[in-house]
Amino acid sequence: MSGGRTLALTAAALAGLQVGAATFVTHFVITEAGPGSLALFRYLIALFIILPIAARRLPAMRRADIVPVGLLGIGQFGLLILFLNISIQKLDPGRTTLIFATFPILTMIFAVAIGRERFTWRGSAGIVMTVVGVALSVGTLLDFHNGNASQWVGAGAALLSAIIGAVCSVGYRPYLQRNPTVAVSFTAMTAAVVFLLIPSFFEGLFSGWSGFSTAGWAAIAFIGASSGVGYILWLHALSALPASNVAAFLGLSPMLAVGLSALFLDAPYTAADAVGLFLVLAGLAVALWRSNTG
Repeated sequence: MSGGRTLALTAAALAGLQVGAATFVTHFVITEAGPGSLALFRYLIALFIILPIAARRLPAMRRADIVPVGLLGIGQFGLLILFLNISIQKLDPGRTTLIFATFPILTMIFAVAIGRERFTWRGSAGIVMTVVGVALSVGTLLDFHNGNASQWVGAGAALLSAIIGAVCSVGYRPYLQRNPTVAVSFTAMTAAVVFLLIPSFFEGLFSGWSGFSTAGWAAIAFIGASSGVGYILWLHALSALPASNVAAFLGLSPMLAVGLSALFLDAPYTAADAVGLFLVLAGLAVALWRSNTG
């Protein structure tokens, strides 16, 4: 395995873990602001984290790519996180995580459909294994027979978030191949921040918002800073690996969230959690082996 590929795989793994950590921490602050306002602060902080690095790379960004990259950023940062925050507000964490875990499968389907990747049974089996592992570990049945409309909205928001993420993950590749990763990150994130001003306005951020608590600001600082670094890692991985392989690493995110809940929230860590983690890791190995063998 080449050094460049090893670096890309490491970046994808770290990005997947970052998503899990950020999702876990989001539960501590989700009640203190609307979903749009929360996303706005998250990416404002992330933007300032990458600004010093991006300032040296922006001249290398092709003008023709600025608008499409900006639109991808609105999807990846604005809409994806907006809908994911809505889901976290309306569903328990297990259901949100389980629905969002369809991200790798949706990425593979979209990439194959437009001819960016070729379908193989081995790669498909690996990605399915990661989703089964997540489902087993989360241990949540999607039973809405006795649920209300709010639960259906939460489930739809989580699925829509995963669809948007899959489309954007596949869409980034050509722009990453001809532009510096940091420049793409900065352009996409800036567009998202401008977009997020709209839902934040309607949530009353600029009129009646009372502010975060001290713990809330600490959570936002962590989420924003880690998101800035995590997104650069994510884009680097996408520039060197098939989008479905990179997305498969998102299977690590709910595994980390379950582990953090066990450590800090006294949530039980069961045998099913351990088996689920094994399946996620095995699924990643199978999917990546498919990529190595062509």
